This record gives sequence, C-alpha cells and structure tokens, in this order.
Amino acid sequence: MRRRWWQRTRQEPPVAQAVADVPGGGAEACDRLLTLLAELDAAGDEERGRAAVQLLATAPEAVVAVDHHAKRSHVSAIYLQIMAERTGPIPVALSVRAVARLGGAGPDRFAALLRDPAAAVVRDAATALRPFTGRLPDRLPWDLLTDGRPEVRRAGYRLLNGGPPLVRLRAALTLAIDPVPDLARRGHADATYLARAATDAWARRRLDGELTPTAAERADLDLLAARAAERLGERTSGLLREWLSR
Repeated sequence: MRRRWWQRTRQEPPVAQAVADVPGGGAEACDRLLTLLAELDAAGDEERGRAAVQLLATAPEAVVAVDHHAKRSHVSAIYLQIMAERTGPIPVALSVRAVARLGGAGPDRFAALLRDPAAAVVRDAATALRPFTGRLPDRLPWDLLTDGRPEVRRAGYRLLNGGPPLVRLRAALTLAIDPVPDLARRGHADATYLARAATDAWARRRLDGELTPTAAERADLDLLAARAAERLGERTSGLLREWLSR
C-alpha cells in the first residue's frame, strides 16, 4: 500500500543503514555496540554498559548506534557515563546533545564541560545550558567571556546573549574588542543593533526587555563603550554616547 507523505516523513532511518553509512572500520564497532545495547536491554547488566562506554572510547563513530537507541532506558545512563569519564571529544559532544534532548541531566552536568579541552564539547555544553541560564552562578558566563580560549569566550557570550538587553549590550561591548576577528564582528554587530534600539523608539519595541540602566550600569557601559570605540566605529559609538548622555 502506498504511504501518504506525512507517514513517509515520520519514518526513522533504519539502524542498519545508519551503521552501514559509518566510514572505515566504524561499521564493525557499531555492530558490536548494537549487540551490547540489545544485551543491556535484556539483562540490565552494568558490565555491558561499561563495555559500551569503553567501546566508544576506541571507536567514537559508533555513537551513531547509541543515538538510534536514545529512547531506551539504559542509554541515557551510558551517555551520562561518557560525559563523566570524558571518553573522548566526539562521543562526549554527541552525548551532551543526546542528554540535553532527553532531559536526562541538570545544568551542573553541562557546566562542568564548559572548559573541556575539545571545542565541540564546549560548544554543545553551552547550547545545552541555554535553557538553564537562570540557574547558573551569576559570574560564570562573565568569567567564560574573558577566558584565554576563543571557544570558551564564545560559549560565555552565547549564555549571556539570551539575557536582558542591558546584559546583552555589556557582553557585546566586551566581545567587540576580542582579538579573534569573527568574535569581534559578532560583538560589533550586536552592539550596533542594541545601540540603535536604545536611541530609536520603533526599534526598541522589538526588544524583549528594557534598556534603562541605573547610574552604576550607565557608568560601566560608558567605560566599555569608550574602550571599544575604535572597533565600533563613529556611527555606533555616537549612538551610544547620545543614549548614555541622556
């Protein structure tokens, strides 16, 4: 019988096909992992769970097999174990995504990975933490934003950029003087957008929050804007001066 279009689009790709698509010797590792997962489902054996984690340490591409079993009761525990043991950058990054999707961990688990040596892990940990920014220590994102590693600074900015407009502006002005050009450009663009919103009533209506700084916040923003003036250019700097002098 011919399937309707909505039935076809909801079909999951077969695990066997996913395994076959893994390059090199990864397919064999996937097959072994699928066997371990099937045995784990049948017996709930902790030893098999550890064997699955150890297999992923040597064949990270096999994580595709885990992902196709992400709704199984034991798989979330495997992902969490991979994250805790820092099994390797590829499986840890993929595990962070899976645990975030499954809702299998609180923010502390992800926050512990924000300074991981692997940039992919840092990126995915920051993505997983965005819904939890209100539960993070206040100083954490700001400390990340001044870290020595660009990927950590990027993670800090992502966490701050979902906050109120004044927080976003302060973060953007800080990022605008970043030594990494693409980070500096992002800070410049966001600072320009917020400066226009601060001085234009129509643009301000699109903001989710108020741009009404206290005296202390105004002094802080004035200092940050002066430091970033050369990078921001005369137009954006002029808008900020106009707003902050009101």
